[in-house]
Amino acid sequence: MRTQRFIRALITLAIMIALLPIAGCKKSANPNYRANHVDQWSRIKKSGQLNIGVDDSFVPMDFRQKKEAFSRVYERSGQSLVVKKNSGINSFKDMQGKKLGLQEGSTAFTDFNKYPQLLKRYISGSPIIYQDNNSAFMDLKAGRTQGVLAGTIYAGYYAKNLAKTNQYKLIGGNVFPQDRVAVGMRKGDRTLVRKINYALGVLQKDGTLRQINEKWLGIDSNYLGSTKEFKN
Repeated sequence: MRTQRFIRALITLAIMIALLPIAGCKKSANPNYRANHVDQWSRIKKSGQLNIGVDDSFVPMDFRQKKEAFSRVYERSGQSLVVKKNSGINSFKDMQGKKLGLQEGSTAFTDFNKYPQLLKRYISGSPIIYQDNNSAFMDLKAGRTQGVLAGTIYAGYYAKNLAKTNQYKLIGGNVFPQDRVAVGMRKGDRTLVRKINYALGVLQKDGTLRQINEKWLGIDSNYLGSTKEFKN
């Protein structure tokens, strides 16, 4: 009997805890509701500061999820094979019998398997899988692999800046399908979306967008997508 009373007490307590958020929560106080319905431009304008979140392990870009609003696309990026300039590798076909490095869960990993006729059929055995691109590039530098497939933006930034050397080159940047890069925001911040789209337009018009691409990515691009590309 004591055990049964104890079990009933636990069940009652669990039900009470489960019901507490429902009884005491208003829609406006719910973070998900605010993110999808509340336009916070007035608060942002008043504070004079826009806070953003980034994953600093993926320099110089960052992007997430599907439940967000997006700005105009300001960059398009496929996958590139990074190799040493003195490797004699000038095409995907030249990876015949050689070892490839890939970041687990990356778009490069997905595309490598989705389009096996492009690169997968050439390499020796299965690719070496890494938790992050930095580890993959360390093995490339050490000669344990002969190539790393990564997003062109990241690969270009690595070859130009992080490696601190001029010994790497990119191959096949336009072979795989291209991803679109945009600024992600909360669904409810429609005014912020318009303001950022306007700012991107200004950067394109005065040439700043091209300068940023050249400085940080080593590419000559002034591309900016349509404001209607994403239905926010």
